[in-house]
Amino acid sequence: MFFHSDPANGGGERIEVREKMSRRLATGYWSLVTGFLVLLFLASPAWGYKPHLGFRLGISSATQTGNSEAGGSNFGICGSVLIENEISKHFRIQPEVGFITKGWSENTFLTPDYLDLDYIDIPILLKLVFGEEARSARLGMYIGPAVGILRSGTREWYEGEIFGGRSVTSDVTGDFQSIEYGIVMGFEAGRKRERCAWVFDVRYERSLYSIALEEGEKVINHALSFAFGFLLDLEKPG
Repeated sequence: MFFHSDPANGGGERIEVREKMSRRLATGYWSLVTGFLVLLFLASPAWGYKPHLGFRLGISSATQTGNSEAGGSNFGICGSVLIENEISKHFRIQPEVGFITKGWSENTFLTPDYLDLDYIDIPILLKLVFGEEARSARLGMYIGPAVGILRSGTREWYEGEIFGGRSVTSDVTGDFQSIEYGIVMGFEAGRKRERCAWVFDVRYERSLYSIALEEGEKVINHALSFAFGFLLDLEKPG
């Protein structure tokens, strides 16, 4: 038997094993999707489509949900470098390497209370784009898997009275999974020039399953970001 249930804990072991299997299936599924998109991106130059090098920089608003207490939005800076590669007239594959701060915050004017989780963010996006003619409006929407690598986790709170108390900072990196599997979706709007484009990007990203290491704890990251970006055509004219 693959599942074992202990009547004393109401079948807790059965539920735990099922959760682990579901997590493994989700990880395997998104690994296959990511691998397929990577292969598609690597093969696209052989099909004669042109790449675009770009970057994006903006602000993010992050929160967490789960079965533990969490505060409000944690504001931070996000950004990435990217390569947008064509696979057809309207479809693109866009791998990125960037950074983003997640967590939550309940800061007040005098008393800090927040959780900062700093990630290296690696999404691979399948993008649908309209408006590639020079000097035209450019619209796009995208979705894809993302892998987050946790660089550091910091928890700060205030102890004591407002006046006379002190701030306490703790390294909580070891309380969370070092790798986060997530999904990204969003849209962009901008202006196409002869060999470049300016875009404004809005995207939402969330964890696919809990990032907490503690057994029984469920913590899901959510992040909404707003960024300006620039794309440069790498193909030589003429």
